[in-house]
Amino acid sequence: MMKMKWKQQIAIILALTVFVTLMPVGNVQAKSKSPAKLGAKDFICTVDGKKADIIKAAKKEKTWGTFVCEDTAIKSKNDSSIKTKRNVKLGSTASYVKKQYGNTSKVKVNEKDGFYKTIKYNSFQIDVSIWKTYLEYNYKKGSDKYKIRFYLDQKNKVTALVYLKNLDQFQQYPSKEINPGLTFQAPKGKKVTTKTINGKKVYMVPRGTKIKFKKLNTAARLIMYDVDGDIKREGEGDYLQTGAAAVRAGKSYDFETVVNETITNDNEKKLNFDKLGKYLYFTLRFDGEGSYNPKTQQHKYKTAPTVYYFRFK
Repeated sequence: MMKMKWKQQIAIILALTVFVTLMPVGNVQAKSKSPAKLGAKDFICTVDGKKADIIKAAKKEKTWGTFVCEDTAIKSKNDSSIKTKRNVKLGSTASYVKKQYGNTSKVKVNEKDGFYKTIKYNSFQIDVSIWKTYLEYNYKKGSDKYKIRFYLDQKNKVTALVYLKNLDQFQQYPSKEINPGLTFQAPKGKKVTTKTINGKKVYMVPRGTKIKFKKLNTAARLIMYDVDGDIKREGEGDYLQTGAAAVRAGKSYDFETVVNETITNDNEKKLNFDKLGKYLYFTLRFDGEGSYNPKTQQHKYKTAPTVYYFRFK
């Protein structure tokens, strides 16, 4: 089990605040019988022995969130330790959380929840499949609504610790995902299989496989993650590349060539697919269809993004 790096998670979520909408996401609220009355001091936590003020960090943002979590497949070299104001940390039991924060009902993880979708479509190294239920505690300061969530695994232990600001204003993603119609064309005598890694369905792609798309009309983001869950390589553009041209729908392309042309810039050596070394997986995210208002910095999606996970074998 590993603890995600705190600073890394702050960077991930802060980057998402640019895409905030003012549309409600229909979150399920925790029903509390006797929860503790939270104060601003409850949003000061200890990270690696140093104090971190969540409310102060989120002051200029309409929405904000940060979290640390335990994972299943990633092994980190630089684990972070975090402890809340009331001494809850990763691995604490649900009963201990209630003892410190008051009694509240466990809420089943809902895939339609705004925070869940934020992680699903933007933090590709996180295993949310081990998040079974959560305990939630709330605090309001002016018009801003803050939350502390403790996600629990099947053993009722804290597997993710989350601080949120104005979750009801998080980016709204529709239930329907965009479908670029990706197909794999494996070499004769070989097959594309799948394997579960970090709770994700990962395509195990034979060498020499070609790919083909039915529809390509949104931005694409290609990332290679190392075994620590950190970005190892990342495509700079918004489109998949092959040679000097962008990949087009309806045409077959050598998958390794597409990956190399997309993920390698002028200052990097091309990937050697004979010696990729240890890595977690590649991710390929297609943005959802919709419109963007630069003045309000809001997206209105017609379809949600789609994310593919793959490894070469």
